Amino acid sequence: MSKAKIVSIILYSIVTFITAGTGLKFITASEYFTYHAQASGMDWTQVNPGLQLLMLAGFKIVGAGFLTVAFCLIFMIISPFSRHDQRWSYFAIPLSGLLLWSIIFITTLSVAFTTGANAPWGGSLFCIITLLLGFIVSLLASAAKKNNENKEELK
Repeated sequence: MSKAKIVSIILYSIVTFITAGTGLKFITASEYFTYHAQASGMDWTQVNPGLQLLMLAGFKIVGAGFLTVAFCLIFMIISPFSRHDQRWSYFAIPLSGLLLWSIIFITTLSVAFTTGANAPWGGSLFCIITLLLGFIVSLLASAAKKNNENKEELK
């Protein structure tokens, strides 16, 4: 396996761990986060208990989505990308992550600009940039591999 491919695996794995950690944070939350209180202008204790229940249910659903994407990324990194070098995985890994993290980025940025809350859009931007770097590096690794194979065929 080339060094470039290992770098892309590391970059994708960083995003995968962040995605899984975020999912666990949402699933285990017992109240909304600081920036939610800033955006709403209400402490958690001021929120109606029924609304608290609905918000925490939504958090669990969001957390499940994060964990699902993380699981899919782990699977694609380990099997079709690393072991079997399947071309579709070069696109599926970054697209899966970019779909999730782009929506998170746009949403948290909107909350920050609209309400002045300190929404965590920077982490989303980090994941987007890391996924794009991983994609570029993986394409470079693939091109180098093809170039080497073509040179071998000519010999």
